[in-house]
Amino acid sequence: MALLLALGACAELRTRPPAPPPGELTGGDFSSPLLAVARRALADFAPGGGGLAGPPEAVALAAARLEWLGGETRPGGGLARLDEGFRFALAAAVEEQRAALGLAPEATPEQAIAALLAARHALARGERAAVEAALAPPAFRPGLRPGPLARLAEPGPRPNAQLVLPGLVAALERAPAARLEEGGVGFGVGEGGLQPFTAPRR
Repeated sequence: MALLLALGACAELRTRPPAPPPGELTGGDFSSPLLAVARRALADFAPGGGGLAGPPEAVALAAARLEWLGGETRPGGGLARLDEGFRFALAAAVEEQRAALGLAPEATPEQAIAALLAARHALARGERAAVEAALAPPAFRPGLRPGPLARLAEPGPRPNAQLVLPGLVAALERAPAARLEEGGVGFGVGEGGLQPFTAPRR
């Protein structure tokens, strides 16, 4: 009996809903947090979008949104049932961002998000020492030249994010989170480029 109870508890832990994102990632919209973050990330990373064209604190917030979306593809996350190709495209966008900003490849999404948001808040307050403390290991690679702050000031283009985010938002709008339990969401090649489709679960 004790063993059965323990197994039941483990199953409950595995199926427990993921924690909601920080409110600043959703803009305070918790009606559909996953879609809210994805929509804001789409606006951030669009060509000339406010996230990458803004000051370093805006870039840090945009980067935190993309990191959170990437983390949601892990088991138990809101995007865990995405089609493998779709998850690969999102992972490529996160990898591209980490290389550009100097985030450590081995950092967890939680470490990266915490560091980026801490840097954002410190930048807004004008606290240089706190900024440098946030943009340090383990979330960021040591000895970067140029350093993370300079990289946030000039983040450069993000072609992989610009490729995957429109399809991700469209897929989530057409196949809300509840339907992700029934099937994956993937990309197909359509007249306008990559198009989302709902694939039957294997």
